[in-house]
Amino acid sequence: MKVTPQELAIRLYWPLDLKIKWAVNRIAEFMIEVDGEVYNCFSGGKDSRTVLDLIEGIYDGRYKHHLPTHIYQKVISHQKPPNIFCNTGLEFPEIVTYVKSFDRVRILKPKMGFTKVIKEVGVAVGSKKIAMMIRRLKGYIANPQLSNAATKNLYLNGIKQDGSISIGSMLPKRWRKLLDAPFLVSDQCCDIFKKEPFRRFEDETGKRPIIGTTVGESAQRKISYYITGCNSFEAGKEKCRPISIWTEKDVWDYANLHHVKHCEVYYDRVKMVEQIDGSFIERYLPGEKGTGCLFCQFGIHMDDKKKNNRIQRLAISHPKYYDIVINKCNLKEVMIFCGIPYKPMSEVGTQTKLL
Repeated sequence: MKVTPQELAIRLYWPLDLKIKWAVNRIAEFMIEVDGEVYNCFSGGKDSRTVLDLIEGIYDGRYKHHLPTHIYQKVISHQKPPNIFCNTGLEFPEIVTYVKSFDRVRILKPKMGFTKVIKEVGVAVGSKKIAMMIRRLKGYIANPQLSNAATKNLYLNGIKQDGSISIGSMLPKRWRKLLDAPFLVSDQCCDIFKKEPFRRFEDETGKRPIIGTTVGESAQRKISYYITGCNSFEAGKEKCRPISIWTEKDVWDYANLHHVKHCEVYYDRVKMVEQIDGSFIERYLPGEKGTGCLFCQFGIHMDDKKKNNRIQRLAISHPKYYDIVINKCNLKEVMIFCGIPYKPMSEVGTQTKLL
């Protein structure tokens, strides 16, 4: 069901109790439509944990009053959706531990590891769109064909086939140096690490996902919401995103209201951190706003220049992981080439200039 920008704007300002009712109804609608063949895409992050609590609330009766009796009875006649987690090897170790603390969790794994992906496929740099353009352009330049000439011209000069200008389709000049980078750049890591394992699971079981994503996370998710709303029923691609209209404040208000405890990495804390040599140092660790893949470079150039970026924070919170990715996986080379600081500010004093 298509949603207008005006409708989305109104929904974003709904009170939390109305958003809860809306989310519960979207989950019920989806479960009934796909005959109960669903699973909860559980990442261990705060958004997917919120969705898990909504599902639990339906089955334990907390949200029974949000649904017509016949709908509620039909939903709970189906088995409670299992929680499916993809352990990519790129999560905070605390996230993996947190996920394993829940019952009924099935763990998937990608076919390729991080080191192999960055060497053979490419590194996620800039944004998904930027990385895609770099990947394609390098192919077009290396193997020019009549069939790719128009797209090449569009990406390099912003000129469409009809001669009109599309600045938004042109690769920004600040990123063009990546065309000559001594490493591969690609937008395909998300497909390899996350989407492919879930596709395999769906092909194996016929189940369809309930996903904890919000429109505030990216322009792409907002556009997707305009097209389908919370639920998409395209054959073979059915999915439910019940908290699409929730804000980060809604998620935290919900947690406080319903005593939902998220993974420790979301909270400011003091803990003993193991160093590379095996010793421990007490550190103050600020809470992360998001988790996702630890080593992802997408958007890192937009981090607050006055604070440590996610890789710099990793040096303080998880020195062993930092050493692996920076030195053994050679992400240091990528960050230096892109002008992105990788040493924590306590060591370098000030940030270096970005691209």
